[in-house]
Amino acid sequence: MELKISNSELSELIADIYDSALTNDWSELLCKLIDITQSNKAFFFLQKLNQKEPLLMEFKANFNYPMESLLEYQKRPFEDPFYKVTKYLFEGDSVYCNEELDLTTYSSGEYYQSILKPMRSHWVMGGILCRDGVHESSFAVNRGFDVEKYDRKDFELIRLITPHFSKSMHIFKELRL
Repeated sequence: MELKISNSELSELIADIYDSALTNDWSELLCKLIDITQSNKAFFFLQKLNQKEPLLMEFKANFNYPMESLLEYQKRPFEDPFYKVTKYLFEGDSVYCNEELDLTTYSSGEYYQSILKPMRSHWVMGGILCRDGVHESSFAVNRGFDVEKYDRKDFELIRLITPHFSKSMHIFKELRL
């Protein structure tokens, strides 16, 4: 297995994932994920299933985005076409959403036009962090439609860190909720 980062950088990234859960400071971790995967944004959310608003949503982007699109996404994360790909995955699973879904079939829809297009969300990889019947949590990194798709090395990294990110989310829940 070949990654875009060295084994020591991978170990450091995994340590950062657990540190973020302990400190509730996710900013540096998300910036690092953006950098390593050459993405335009990274985010995750934690939501109690019986509530409309997320308990926690951390978001980092390296471009100016319309705040109203982000706020609209926060209100409707389960309407995201990519959620349709992830809703049957198990905790700790990873996915390269574009291998399962052709986003262009949604390009004329309201959700795409008001949220995905302004947020430059086209190529998407991520994982399920928590799915325990009470809470839902997932993370993703994105690239825009005008950028090259992710390659196997990118997805292999996501596949390797997702179980650690999942464990760290459970640690965070235990310590903070």
